[in-house]
Amino acid sequence: MEILNQYTNTGHKVLSAHLIDQNARRTNLPLEAFDGEPIGDWMRQLQREYEQALRS
Repeated sequence: MEILNQYTNTGHKVLSAHLIDQNARRTNLPLEAFDGEPIGDWMRQLQREYEQALRS
């Protein structure tokens, strides 16, 4: 997803986005999520908080 934000940040427009899992199931992604802002650090923080909650 980070690459789509980088693409948007350079002035390009994402018209559609989806993921396909190992079982060939397609998940459409919301275009509003790709606003050009990096999300890697935010996602890592969210993962740490989730893992901490599981340990509690």
